[in-house]
Amino acid sequence: KKLLKELTNVSSKFRVNINNYNDYILVNDDQLDGCSDRYVNSLEQIKDKDNNTLYKISLDYPESGPYMGDAKCREKRKELADKLAMKGGKSNLKVLGNMVELRLKVAKLLGYKNYVDYKVEDRMAKNSTNVLKFVNDLIIGLTPLANEDLKELRKFATTELHIKQLEYYDLGYAMKELGKKMYKLDNETLRTYFPTEHVLSTMFDMFGKLFGFKVKEINGVELWHKDAKAYDVISTDDGDKKNKVVANLILDLYPRPNKYGHAAAFDTKYSGTKVVTLLCNFPKATPSTPSLMSLGEVETIFHEFGHAMHFMLSDTKYKSHNGFHVAWDFVEAPSQIMEEWVMDAKVLKILGKNYKTGKRLDDNTIQNIIASKKLMQSYGYMRQLIQTKLDLDIHLGRAGDNYTEYYRKMMKKYFKIDISPRSLFPAGFGHMDGYDSGYYSYLWAEVYAAEWDK
Repeated sequence: KKLLKELTNVSSKFRVNINNYNDYILVNDDQLDGCSDRYVNSLEQIKDKDNNTLYKISLDYPESGPYMGDAKCREKRKELADKLAMKGGKSNLKVLGNMVELRLKVAKLLGYKNYVDYKVEDRMAKNSTNVLKFVNDLIIGLTPLANEDLKELRKFATTELHIKQLEYYDLGYAMKELGKKMYKLDNETLRTYFPTEHVLSTMFDMFGKLFGFKVKEINGVELWHKDAKAYDVISTDDGDKKNKVVANLILDLYPRPNKYGHAAAFDTKYSGTKVVTLLCNFPKATPSTPSLMSLGEVETIFHEFGHAMHFMLSDTKYKSHNGFHVAWDFVEAPSQIMEEWVMDAKVLKILGKNYKTGKRLDDNTIQNIIASKKLMQSYGYMRQLIQTKLDLDIHLGRAGDNYTEYYRKMMKKYFKIDISPRSLFPAGFGHMDGYDSGYYSYLWAEVYAAEWDK
């Protein structure tokens, strides 16, 4: 109990250090070449000593992500990539080391050989041997496919973008440009078809009909921030729960300083009426445009709402069988299944509605969107597997004391890419708190999502 209490405090410090890590770059008009007007208008502006206008790009994903994918200026992409690579700070590497040490002590005290065996014993995988076989088999199968992806990307970067040597700060930009060429898709144009409010109302309506509920905003509720909104989830099924509130949903969707930097669902309250909170970081509305989602962000909200429904709608005898408390390597299955819905042609037809004209996505664009999911897919899975292996090897004692160097060597081994020389990746790898020895569960659960899709 003493060790677990100490571990809770250390883990909290690790997360806070990531959330509170704030940095930014400044760019001028020329260095925003390639970025959309909507994006530029969303950025904070400041004046330099000569009264020239500069734009501030923070590490928050709605600002950093589009810049890394759209900006033509390699120099500034490198500067931003280096700052992103340092998220969490050097001090968080020490905090992470302390976390790992405490976890091993807990496992040893309870008679386990390592922390992974302790952590997964009550999960589907059961032991570290099964987890490692799952991960290593995927790595063996995917390595040649990921190398083909990168070979194609390097060729495109050289011949079309005139980038002689593809670097870590070129990847996002080159991938987007390759996607434009192959599938005739412009990400900024696609955003205009996915206004956040429309996506939310469509999602609520679609799955409300499927699972028997409706969502109604609660007015006058004071929450922790003006952006957070509360909703009643009301049963529409026949029976004793019809027209009754079965749960409450809280949405906190837009970035702000020191907020949790990614997207997640949290079971806020179990007793009485269940409450679940979704924390996300989607682009805020500007004076000229509403909040508009990328395709990836649409998948994100579907994913997180899958978690929410799993928690809100589970009707179990024991709380330990409800929502987030199922076996942890199954907990992502409902959310992974939900992501599959986005890439269904019928669903895209309903979801995609231009916020200005009301026009729907045409069939050709929808087919290109679905086909584009294959772009660099092996590379994407392989990158996830490397991070999974990092998590496992750290907790198995295979990564040594220098976690950053271990990750650097893995990226070089599998991708032949040198990551940022400033990289402190493990210090900002938020899944090391909460998904410790369990990052594999995303892919484990996706197996079941893929089976369902068949």
